[in-house]
Amino acid sequence: MRKSCILFVLVSFSLVLFFAVHIVKAEEVQFDRFACGSATLTPVSLEKGVKTFSFDMKGISWDNKGEDFAGAATMHCVGVLKILGGEKTSNGYCKFMDSEGTRDYEYTKINDESTFTYIGGTGKYEGITGGGKSKTLTKAKPIVKGTFQSCARGTGTWKLAEKMKSKEK
Repeated sequence: MRKSCILFVLVSFSLVLFFAVHIVKAEEVQFDRFACGSATLTPVSLEKGVKTFSFDMKGISWDNKGEDFAGAATMHCVGVLKILGGEKTSNGYCKFMDSEGTRDYEYTKINDESTFTYIGGTGKYEGITGGGKSKTLTKAKPIVKGTFQSCARGTGTWKLAEKMKSKEK
């Protein structure tokens, strides 16, 4: 009798947990966003033929369709820019923060058409994956020497990690 009661309690408890918790399926989402920012350039090496700078950019990003998780996000990007034989290449990292203060992080490789990959995030963006391409839209003369200002359009996909969520709140 006692074994039957224990078995009943265990089965009942398991069923309660099964119905109280569900897996939120991660779906891949396409995005189309714009970003504009201003950066300072710091010379690292200005040798003949090769110029290297570090950059620190701050700006804002918004979604073109109004559906992206970063609908209105601030951004901070840092990296290194190399100019070799007139060809510019760059690698860097960006942090985007949405209106709730949650962040996602990207690794970027920049040339004429940049590529980026999501490498992590906090809160709801923890475990984010995906990436895309970005193309610079503006090439204006810098307002202050040692800076640059630009806007870019990025397209691609992102996917949030599957998470366990309780139906009860």
